Amino acid sequence: MLRSLTDLELSTNNINGSIPTSLCNLSNLDTLYLFENQLSGSIPKEIRKLNSLMDLELSTNYLAGPIPSSICNLSKLNTLYLEENQLSGIIPVDIARLSSLSDFRIQENNLVGQIPAYLCNSTVGMLQKLNLYNNQLSGPIPKQLGECSNLLELDLSTNNLNGSIPLEIGGLISIQIKLDLSQNELTGEIPSDFGKLNKLIQLNLSHNKLSGSIPPSFVEMLSLTTVDISYNQLSGPIPNIKDAPFHALKNNSGLCGNHSGGIKPCNSSVIIGRKKAKPRLAVIILVPLFGSLFLLFTFFAIYFCLRKRLVVKNLEQADQPTTVNTRRNIFSIENYDGKLVFEEIIEATENFDTKYCIGAGGYGSVYKAKLSTGQVVSVKKLHSSDEDSETLDLKSFESERGGV
Repeated sequence: MLRSLTDLELSTNNINGSIPTSLCNLSNLDTLYLFENQLSGSIPKEIRKLNSLMDLELSTNYLAGPIPSSICNLSKLNTLYLEENQLSGIIPVDIARLSSLSDFRIQENNLVGQIPAYLCNSTVGMLQKLNLYNNQLSGPIPKQLGECSNLLELDLSTNNLNGSIPLEIGGLISIQIKLDLSQNELTGEIPSDFGKLNKLIQLNLSHNKLSGSIPPSFVEMLSLTTVDISYNQLSGPIPNIKDAPFHALKNNSGLCGNHSGGIKPCNSSVIIGRKKAKPRLAVIILVPLFGSLFLLFTFFAIYFCLRKRLVVKNLEQADQPTTVNTRRNIFSIENYDGKLVFEEIIEATENFDTKYCIGAGGYGSVYKAKLSTGQVVSVKKLHSSDEDSETLDLKSFESERGGV
């Protein structure tokens, strides 16, 4: 009797434990609803026996482990809901064999690895809704998703996807409910082909690392009512995006345009640029000018210092001849100093050493003395020992006096 059962609806009944493998013997079953229970364990691989199954809903349970690859044998499967569980591992590559699949939801699990390239069967392409958000999927977005020509909704948000947005995503001309690529690690520019998505209602590209400008073709997205491109690295003017609120544009420091929020007008950047250019120009002019003046003042300071030294030196040299001349005239009446003359003679003759004696007379000996001034004179030292005889024969003394 149970083998002829086609629909089994056991959702929202607080059923716990694992999915019994006996259910997989219901070969005529085309609908199996077990969502919102407390089922745990893994999805049995025997599920492949349900080859008539069209709708499988196991969401909002505690199912764990990988998605069994045997589920890819359910060729008639139209909806597959596995969201809000604890499933892990990768998405089976053979999922593309489900050529009748139109609604695939596996969001809010612990799935890893890359998105299979051929989720859409290139021949049939029945997939209309694809929700993979809030997992741990990584790698680039497959460009083959652009072949999902009937896709109405695509949500890949809150994963670890990287690389640029494929240009082919702009070819999803049937998409209209949602395109959400937010909270990933996507880089590069927003494809200009997004302008072709003129049926799209919701677009979310926020919390990525997208750069460049917003394509002007955004104005062609006539059905767009909700857009969020915040928390990126976008710059340039904002096209008329259906009066997007400020929070949908914020944290893009380079954006500008006529917006009621906190976005600066584009022409203000030019004005600011000019204002910034003036101080820069002043710095460019003044720094070399002050540098040149400093060098010029330094040069003059060194010049005047050297000149002052030269003047002092010349003055000293000019004073030297006067001193010499004064000393040369030590015998002149105006400069005569007996003590100085006596000291000069004693020093020049080494206290009347005999080697300086050049002659002897009746009254004394004559010595040759070369004074410090360069002057050569003869000096007569008297022999008289008579202390009372202070007066000498001047004529005899003068006869013996003479230059050498």
